Amino acid sequence: MSITPFKLALIQMHVEGGDKKRNLNHAVELIAEAAANGAQVALLPECLDLGWTHPSSLTEAEPILYVDISGKNH
Repeated sequence: MSITPFKLALIQMHVEGGDKKRNLNHAVELIAEAAANGAQVALLPECLDLGWTHPSSLTEAEPILYVDISGKNH
């Protein structure tokens, strides 16, 4: 097995509590900047859409999609 190096961007960003549209648009801008600087993978903060503690996270949070890529049956 060979290991292929890649460039990873660790993105830190200010999350505006409850402002999903603004936060997602800002994340897209930061991903584009990372890609322009050669990043092949971008790691974003958890809860970047609504924030951890904003009340809207209780009603507007979306489910986490799970995709099993292991090939194992669960």
